[in-house]
Amino acid sequence: MGWLKRRIIEELEPTVAEWERRWIPIDEALPDRNVNVLVYIPVSEEKTFIASLDEGGMWFSSDPTADAYSLGEDGAPTHWMPLPAPPTDSK
Repeated sequence: MGWLKRRIIEELEPTVAEWERRWIPIDEALPDRNVNVLVYIPVSEEKTFIASLDEGGMWFSSDPTADAYSLGEDGAPTHWMPLPAPPTDSK
């Protein structure tokens, strides 16, 4: 690989990583079903939860602070983002 191609790849890698970690509006795209993601819910107190969409298109969270109201129509998530990858070293 030539030096110019390596340089372009080195400069684009952080941009791609930032794009993958952005908040995605629900009306732009939905996450895959049954995959945990971080969701943003603008209720009276702005909150984020780990949640997933079930097969029927309903949001589900095992987070004890995410009550049914927060994940229902009145307080439905407006944005989501993938969870970060787990750590790779065991230190």
